[in-house]
Parts: sequence; C-alpha cells; structure tokens
Amino acid sequence: MERLSNSQGSFIERKAWVLLALIAGVTIVFGLMAYLSPQDQTAAQPIEGSKCCTGEVLSNEEPWVTDYTGELGKYMGTFMAGTGVFAMALILGPFRRRERWAWGVLWYLPALFAIHGFALGSFPFDIVPLAMVTLGLVLPIRLFWGSRRPVIAAAAPTSA
Repeated sequence: MERLSNSQGSFIERKAWVLLALIAGVTIVFGLMAYLSPQDQTAAQPIEGSKCCTGEVLSNEEPWVTDYTGELGKYMGTFMAGTGVFAMALILGPFRRRERWAWGVLWYLPALFAIHGFALGSFPFDIVPLAMVTLGLVLPIRLFWGSRRPVIAAAAPTSA
C-alpha cells in the first residue's frame, strides 16, 4: 500500500482535516452543553424552521414526563460528545496519517448529519455541518487513493 508523503498534494488537500476537526470539536462542545445544561422545560422556546422542537411547555404534563425529557437530553448530550470524541480521535490520528480505513470510517459523519436532518426534520440546521464534513472527506481523496492514472490502450491484434 503506497501512501503519499506529507509534502505531496495541494494545500487544500493537506488541510481538509481541519474541516472535520472543526465539526468534531463543535459536536463535543454542543454535547457537553446539552449534558451539563439545566433541564428546565418550563422555559422551552420553539426553534424556527424545525419540525422536531415545537417548544411545548412540559410543565403542564405529569412530573415523570419532565423527568424523562430531562434524562433524554442528557443521553443525547452524551451521544453527541462521544461521537465528537470518536471523530476527533480518528481525525487527529489515523486520518492525518492518511490511513484508508480511517477515511472510510469517517463517512459515518455525513451519514449521521443526513439521517439526523431528515429523520428529525431539522435539515436546515444540518446543511452546513453536512457540507463541511463531506468536503473534508472528498477534498483529500487523492491523498488516500492516489491520482488518476492513464488507461493503457490494449495492444491491437496483429494480422498474420
């Protein structure tokens, strides 16, 4: 398996990992914010453009509903932070060393943002991270898989 040295490839190809690291870092921060934030459901406000977050006041519901939604927020925060840490570990380690398996595994990020956007109806908020992680994986593709090589024409049959 032949890998290009760090000096090969354009500047954009060599620094595309920064896009991925930026999104992974933001995911970690948002996950920690969701986990550590107080779970006061009485002050919920609707999020414009989102079909999943209607901002209904949960104080009118049974107490177990409020407790459940508070715990659910903590679970989602844990998932987000864990996803970001996993991505950051892959990006800063094997992805920067241009190991092909890491490039393949990191395609879970665009899939995650696409599924999140379509399943929850929050796609307007997921367009930017989806575009950034996709660009971060597509831009350095030549560094992982090599440049396009010309096809050698087959030898013409000779007549006897």
